[in-house]
Amino acid sequence: MFLRIFLVLNEERGKIVKIMFSYYGSKSKVVHLYPSPLYDSIIEPFAGSARYSLRFFEKNITIVDKYKVIIDVWKWLQQCSPNDILSLPVLKLGESLDDYNLSIEEKRFLGFIIGCGVESPRKKCSFFAAKSNQKIKGCLKKTAEQLYKIRHWKIIYGDYECIKNIRATWFVDPPY
Repeated sequence: MFLRIFLVLNEERGKIVKIMFSYYGSKSKVVHLYPSPLYDSIIEPFAGSARYSLRFFEKNITIVDKYKVIIDVWKWLQQCSPNDILSLPVLKLGESLDDYNLSIEEKRFLGFIIGCGVESPRKKCSFFAAKSNQKIKGCLKKTAEQLYKIRHWKIIYGDYECIKNIRATWFVDPPY
C-alpha cells in the first residue's frame, strides 16, 4: 500500500512541477496542494516563476509582475524556439555569463538557473548549480519542451493595480 501511494504521489508530482527558471519564493514543491482554478482565466498578479499558471497552462493566463527583469525573461521565453533554449551554454562552477556572447535576456534567464532560487539573476555559476551540470541541462531541456505552454499568455509589466478586476481565478502569491 505504501509503495503504491508513493508511486502515485511521485507520478503526480512529475506531472505538475513545471520548470522554466528558478526564482526566489517559487511554489514548485507545493503547487500541487493548491486547488484547481474555478474559472477559465487565471491571473497571477505577483507572477515570479508563475508555477500555478504553468500547472494550469491551458487556461487563459495573465501574469503580472513589477520586477521588469522577470517580465523580460517571460516575454523572451514566449518568443523563443526550443532550439534557442537548447543552444544555450551549460556553465561550470566559476564560469561567468560574461564569458559568452549572449543577449541580455539569455543572460537573465540563465542567471536565474545558475543562481538556483535567487531573487535576481546571477553572473557566476553557483556551487549548487555546478554540482550537477545535468541539473542545468535538464532545466534547459524541460524549458524547451514546455515553451508551447506559454505562447498564449498575456504578460504584463506592472503591479496588481493595473489589472482589470475581472471574474477569474486570482492566484495571489505576494512578494516576501
